[in-house]
Amino acid sequence: MELAATRQLIRWLTVRGCDFDPLPSLDYLLHERMAVDRRTLLASMQDKVNAPRYAATANISVAHRYLVTSSCAAISSNGLPPDFVFKATHTSGCVLIVKQGRVVIHKPCLSEASEVGAEASTALLVTLCERWLSHRYESVRPKEWAYAQLVGGVLAEEILQPPLMDGASADDLKCYTFYGRTLFVQHSRARFGADGAVSHSGTATFYDATTLAPRLDVRFESGWHGMGAWVGMGSQPDRNASRWVGSRTIEQAVRACDRIASAAAIDFVRVDLLFSRPTKHHPEGLTLGELTIYPFGGFPRFTPRSVDAQFAAAWCAGGGPYWSHTAQNVASDRFAPLAAGDQNQNMRRSQKEKPWEKQAQQRRAVRDIAAPREYDTR
Repeated sequence: MELAATRQLIRWLTVRGCDFDPLPSLDYLLHERMAVDRRTLLASMQDKVNAPRYAATANISVAHRYLVTSSCAAISSNGLPPDFVFKATHTSGCVLIVKQGRVVIHKPCLSEASEVGAEASTALLVTLCERWLSHRYESVRPKEWAYAQLVGGVLAEEILQPPLMDGASADDLKCYTFYGRTLFVQHSRARFGADGAVSHSGTATFYDATTLAPRLDVRFESGWHGMGAWVGMGSQPDRNASRWVGSRTIEQAVRACDRIASAAAIDFVRVDLLFSRPTKHHPEGLTLGELTIYPFGGFPRFTPRSVDAQFAAAWCAGGGPYWSHTAQNVASDRFAPLAAGDQNQNMRRSQKEKPWEKQAQQRRAVRDIAAPREYDTR
């Protein structure tokens, strides 16, 4: 149902979304990206294995990694500490949080039974690894092209404690960043319930990246046209001021996100930072978690609508979603991988010259900072 609706929406793209007046919503532009952007940069950024290389451009770190492998046979619980995070690198979800050798949080990526309470034995980790590596995210959401380019893998890393020590793992600070400039930061906390499952009752408080102040009126609604809000998939701000993030931390997060996006020369990315209790190795309490190029699976809606319009205007001001296909390729098969030599083309269906055309092309010049993946490192 969702895929059919998406294909129908994409068929309406007879011109670039940024040529519309008024501008379309952010989710429309994301679907345009899904249909026409085939840069290897997107796959590189989506791959969790590459997070340290992107983090280095902003002089921040990632959680310490105990294991990164594409081979399930290389996994042994004997080589891991009693507390760690275990997750897939090539797909969404697929996360275990282990404390004192037992699973306390399980975020599945399949219709798998919860392993909360189970011993994190070698047998369990290998079983989950094999199951996760057999799971291809693009088979569930084929429009998210970048996932189809990734090699399956898993990693184990340190657990970062939340800043208020009131949860199982670090909070999230998610930056919505366009051409190296962050507009809003989303602070998400209490993401998991007492039963170890993903909770929809957590809070998501938005901060204006210019004023650094919380915007309690801003919310997201996930799902097709925001209908997820009807089933508890929308967000609620935290109205307890004692839990708000300080302006200094928001400013540091904005600077880090801006540097990461600028170094990657990416038009739009959501930079997902982890906000944790400061430690010797993470003195500011900010680390890079992952980079997200298809937020909410391509179906984000924000209220008030002026925020959604602000996002779309920022993306279009720099030229909008990058077009890798020729017009003929787009018409014949919007979801096909690019033929050799098409990677650097930016053909548009609309042939109108824009005043910002030359500047936009310069901004789209992609420098993929990620070197070839290095697997099986401990």
